[in-house]
Amino acid sequence: MKKIILSLLCLSLGSLQAAMHQDHIAQIQATLLMAAERGDLDIVQRLITTPGININYQDSHERSALRNAAIGGHRTIVQALINTPGIDINLQDSAGWTALMYVALKEDMPTVHALTGAGANIHLRTHGGLCPADILIKESRAKTKSAGNHQI
Repeated sequence: MKKIILSLLCLSLGSLQAAMHQDHIAQIQATLLMAAERGDLDIVQRLITTPGININYQDSHERSALRNAAIGGHRTIVQALINTPGIDINLQDSAGWTALMYVALKEDMPTVHALTGAGANIHLRTHGGLCPADILIKESRAKTKSAGNHQI
């Protein structure tokens, strides 16, 4: 009987340690998303090398570190993430947007080229049916129209 109880305690302790490890990794992944959004390259570089981290982690809204860095216009972080083994540069968020689509929206051509050079899919579409080229054209037209309204 004592052996059975001891075995159960050991199993419970092992499960507890595994759960604590998973919770720790989840906290690191959430921190990675925040650091990418804020543009904190030092923290991002440290976290992406953490053993057990899922570089493609998406939160409940399907936001990833790459998506957050792209939205924030953080080119160096986007590049660091692109260079991370195992990165999925075509992850889509809850609206179907990829990092490439967000940098296209910002007309950030150096980052568009970096992502496409790393294999970003230019044919993926948002849930609204837009591909990265559509987004670039739409944004360019909007800026041209806006600039035309300000001429004397």
